[in-house]
Amino acid sequence: MPLDATGVPAFRDQFPTYDGRGILVGILDSGLDPGVPGLNGRERIVDLRDFSEEGHVVLSPVRIDHDTVWIEGASMGMRGAGRLRALSLKQQWFGGVLDERQLGQPPAADLNGNGVPGEQLPVVVARATDGWFVLVDTDGDGSLGNESPVSDYAVAH
Repeated sequence: MPLDATGVPAFRDQFPTYDGRGILVGILDSGLDPGVPGLNGRERIVDLRDFSEEGHVVLSPVRIDHDTVWIEGASMGMRGAGRLRALSLKQQWFGGVLDERQLGQPPAADLNGNGVPGEQLPVVVARATDGWFVLVDTDGDGSLGNESPVSDYAVAH
């Protein structure tokens, strides 16, 4: 919609500080993408929660054997237990398998962006000093050692 037709330029001239500064708005939305330009950054989104249950992962305790993490339901163990130990506050880890097919059609069903929708991605959840984090084998190399931990949005954005 053209801004002139709605009187926006005149309003901005008359009230230059009426731009939402200091205002906190809560929104319940079924499709917010915090990565789109204009929404990314700490000043735009304070916290983000997904109540849709898309991508819901059933978690169970994992088994560690030397440098291998064994997740119930995963077809193989993953290397990187040493990294998991280094990032974790306690030796309390949970794992599961994220089925990209639960996320719908591509691009949503290609969470790791590798062009192969519908994969099953092993995930491990653990607690660090600043809260819970998840490690996901996004590149499919059978290792958590090279994966970046993803923390709660309110903590790490």
